[in-house]
Amino acid sequence: MLILPVGKRHGLSYTQIWYPTDPGVIRTVMQSVTTVAVCNSSFDAQSAGLLNFRSKWEDWWTTYIRLELPPDELRRRLDPKSCRYEIRKSEKIPCVVSVNDRTDDAYDLIQNFIKRKGYRNPMTTTEWKEYRRTGDIHSIQLDGQTIAAHVILLDPPERTRLLISATCSRKDEKFRHWVGPMNRRLHWEEILFYKSRSYAEYDFGGIWPDPANQFHSIGKFKTSFGGEVKKLHNFVVIKNPLLRTAWKTARAAKRTAVYLKSIIRRRG
Repeated sequence: MLILPVGKRHGLSYTQIWYPTDPGVIRTVMQSVTTVAVCNSSFDAQSAGLLNFRSKWEDWWTTYIRLELPPDELRRRLDPKSCRYEIRKSEKIPCVVSVNDRTDDAYDLIQNFIKRKGYRNPMTTTEWKEYRRTGDIHSIQLDGQTIAAHVILLDPPERTRLLISATCSRKDEKFRHWVGPMNRRLHWEEILFYKSRSYAEYDFGGIWPDPANQFHSIGKFKTSFGGEVKKLHNFVVIKNPLLRTAWKTARAAKRTAVYLKSIIRRRG
């Protein structure tokens, strides 16, 4: 279990609890923190007795790699065509894999990726500092150009969790054919990196089993690494009822604004 440092969102104290094992911990944190986001929980708010405080919830599927497996077995589980072949192709060229190095380049790549895709608001400086403090920044370079960057949350010694994955634009003819192989290669290097540091699990983050979901293809990419799929729960709890209502209203307005921006960007 991991409890992140308390910060501020919408002027309210805020924290995240990742992989909780005991609902009592959530109740304790709620006494001093206004907004508590519970992430990747094996239990939902109702079974934890927190239904009256819930302000947001979703079922969450993820795929994870068991890092206690031997490297040969980890490689064998990769999809032979879409994953293993692409990684082997990338291993034949002189690329550079970095961990917590060239982070300014990684930051710029992630911001540009968010701007191109329009799936969320730009990352704030505070958010980036939080990622630097609680996790690792991995990136891969080819001919001095950063091709892909990943933000990994650390919950030692149990889990590592992919938070952000970004790649450079495929419009650049020099790199467009290497974006996919390099991005897969970076995930593979991370799996080996955390295995060597005795972590138990590499969590790929969300997948979307429903083929009709717009992000279903991302889930197919993640499951091609041969991980195991499990269902978890995300929810937010706020003890104060007035603040809980205000939080819901503010979140709905923000979600609408992001949606409208994405429509304008696509039509523009």
